[in-house]
Amino acid sequence: MIDHPHTGYLMVDRKGRKRGLIVYREDALSEHIADLKQWKAPANLINEVIQKNLIPAVNGSEEDLNAEHPFIKQWERYYHPAIKIKSAKNYFVAMLTEEDLPQCYQGQVIPYADFIENNSLNREILH
Repeated sequence: MIDHPHTGYLMVDRKGRKRGLIVYREDALSEHIADLKQWKAPANLINEVIQKNLIPAVNGSEEDLNAEHPFIKQWERYYHPAIKIKSAKNYFVAMLTEEDLPQCYQGQVIPYADFIENNSLNREILH
């Protein structure tokens, strides 16, 4: 599980390729829409989030955001297509590619297949 930029999961395939699954509850998305309006984000971005077509892969509460911040000015890079999960409460998810993951998840990951093949961790990886 991850909590940055938002609740979700860091997933790693057997070759060590990473993907992120970002999960937003409907109320969290509503809060983000209010923030977008406060930050004077472009109307087309606000509308896409209101329509629940896009969700952010950024945590606006950790930044001093305004209309000139890259998260807002270059929003196409930081907002991703949303999939609605219907439940007692609605959830919206987006799948991030390795390139879309925040920098803190860009480090080396040991593929499970390598671990099984070697049956141990390489000493240099542990230090």
